[in-house]
Amino acid sequence: MERIIKRITKRNLVKLFINLAFVFLFLLPILFSGFSRNDLKDENNCSISAYEDVEKCLKSGDYFVEINATSMKNTNHFFKLVRNENDIVAYLVDVELKDANGKTHSLIGVLPKNKVDSYLSFVERVGKVSFKTHLGKFNNNAYSEQFELIKQEYQKSRNKTEVMDVNFDSYNFTNTRKFMNIYLGCLSLIVVLFGVSAIQCLIKILNPKNNEFFKFVDKNEYEKILKDDKFLLDSSKIKITNNYFYSVQYKNEFALPIDQIVWVYGKCINDKNKQTYKLIVNLDTGRKFEVLSSKERINDVFDILKSINSKIVTDYTTEYQNKYNKNPKEFI
Repeated sequence: MERIIKRITKRNLVKLFINLAFVFLFLLPILFSGFSRNDLKDENNCSISAYEDVEKCLKSGDYFVEINATSMKNTNHFFKLVRNENDIVAYLVDVELKDANGKTHSLIGVLPKNKVDSYLSFVERVGKVSFKTHLGKFNNNAYSEQFELIKQEYQKSRNKTEVMDVNFDSYNFTNTRKFMNIYLGCLSLIVVLFGVSAIQCLIKILNPKNNEFFKFVDKNEYEKILKDDKFLLDSSKIKITNNYFYSVQYKNEFALPIDQIVWVYGKCINDKNKQTYKLIVNLDTGRKFEVLSSKERINDVFDILKSINSKIVTDYTTEYQNKYNKNPKEFI
């Protein structure tokens, strides 16, 4: 049996490496997602109120920043979706920020159409408006083209404000936080599941007694099973000794004590003009096990089990089924 145990251990080792590979694979997007703890908490994001704050927020690592604008105007440059060119969905606006010397700088960004008027109105009435957004360079060609036009217009008009190279986007990232939480939550769950599976494989490798092969036998019998090599039946899928019944079929490996087996029978399955057979093994605990086998091999199992314990039933009838369902312990 040592050879079988080694084979199972090698398989668990392969599973361990596969699980660890998936942990690493799904962990990478989390590590390189660009979202900081502040973004996940949706609070204490880097705040921009002046020109110097922009550089600070770019270095902070926060995906979302909070802009506190005291001066904002609509550039009248807009963005339309390709699939619906008749409707304007966003405008490019100018948030004016002053530096320590009092010089004005224009931070150009995108706001959803339904927010522009309310923000502009709020600035006019209250003198300030705050909103969360994403800070960085435009990665949308349509935005970039409009941004270049704005810079050209400012230069022609000899506008004294300096147009900053960095931008903000509040249209494409309106639902980013919700998506981010779902996305990172799903990835984290997958990492945990594969991590747990890897730990289970490691436990089975370090302590073979915890392997599923020994799930239905007394763990104290482990050493005895390792030396249990006097096979009465030694086939590729089923092995039988005086004490144990072993299924060594791939992904269906287990050991069962012979003294718990009360009923076995064969089952024929017709599948697309092809007959396959299953050996059904029933224990006095009420558990049932299935092993693929040939008709001839099933008959060999019957003979060997009968030679070990003549009380074991090797036939199927409705009466046997009802009796077993009623009380497996008193089946024989």
